[in-house]
Parts: sequence; structure tokens; C-alpha cells
Amino acid sequence: MSTEPGSTEPGRRSRLLPWWAAGLGAVAVVAAGGYLGGGYFPAAIATGCVLAALLAERSAFFAVLAQPPLITAAVMTVTVLLGKPLLAAVLELSATFPYLLATMAAVVLVVAFRAFRGRIRT
Repeated sequence: MSTEPGSTEPGRRSRLLPWWAAGLGAVAVVAAGGYLGGGYFPAAIATGCVLAALLAERSAFFAVLAQPPLITAAVMTVTVLLGKPLLAAVLELSATFPYLLATMAAVVLVVAFRAFRGRIRT
């Protein structure tokens, strides 16, 4: 039996999130940061994606690993469609790139740690 908190033992509910819930939560946090703009956007990318990596169930690890650049691109596209000038959005995206790279590394580390920890316990 697995002692992972998200294991599906009979009579036990998982407190971890499926892939779609982890993705929606991260999108909501990043969208709020994009709406606030400035320094909130890179912080929201890091916060939303790392929280998703911490709260997602094991079957959602691939989605969690792929989401930082996808969510960032989607939020920037929506902001352009809602009326933000394209050049301003591109400048904000280029300024966000170092934070995005660090967020991707942090998500990989969190997922690798959780996968390794889960493998030891099973």
C-alpha cells in the first residue's frame, strides 16, 4: 500500500488536485498577476506554477511540468486580445523570461522530489 497522500486506497479521498484543477488554479493566479501587471506578473507565474506542482497528484506531473510556458503565453495572448498593445506585451514577456526560466527549474525540482519520495515509499 502506498502512503502517498494522494493514493487511492478504498475509503480514502485524495486531497491532491487532478491535472485540470492544478492547471486552472495556476491559470487563475497568473491571470490575476497579469491583470495587476508590473512585478506581480512574474511573482504570479512562480507562485501559481509551484503551488500547482506541490498540490497536483502524481498522474498530473506531466501537465504541471508543461504549464509554465504555456500559461504565460496564453495569458499574454489574452492580454493582447483584450486591448494591450502588442509591443507592451512582448516587452513584459521578455522581461519575465528569467523568472519563467527559474519557475520552470523550480517546478522540475519539486516534481522530481515528489516523484522520488513517492518511489521510495512504495
